[in-house]
Parts: sequence; C-alpha cells; structure tokens
Amino acid sequence: MMADASLIAEVVMNKYGFALPLHRQERMSGLRGFSRAFHAIRLV
Repeated sequence: MMADASLIAEVVMNKYGFALPLHRQERMSGLRGFSRAFHAIRLV
C-alpha cells in the first residue's frame, strides 16, 4: 500500500511543524485505522 500525498504532508507537518514524534503519530494513526498505511512512510 502506498501513502498518498495528503498522508505524507500530514506526517511531515506533525513531525517538523508540531514536533510530534513518529511513534506517537503511528499510535494516533492506529486509532483511526491507518496503522498499516503509516508503515509506508519512514522519515529520518
């Protein structure tokens, strides 16, 4: 499964704009049912 542009934009904005760590974003996305889609994105 590929992540679409809106998911990538959300992850980047949360990580760099709001300083929200990726592990917290992953937990939050799991609550919305996107836990598998989140694994398609890996930012360093």
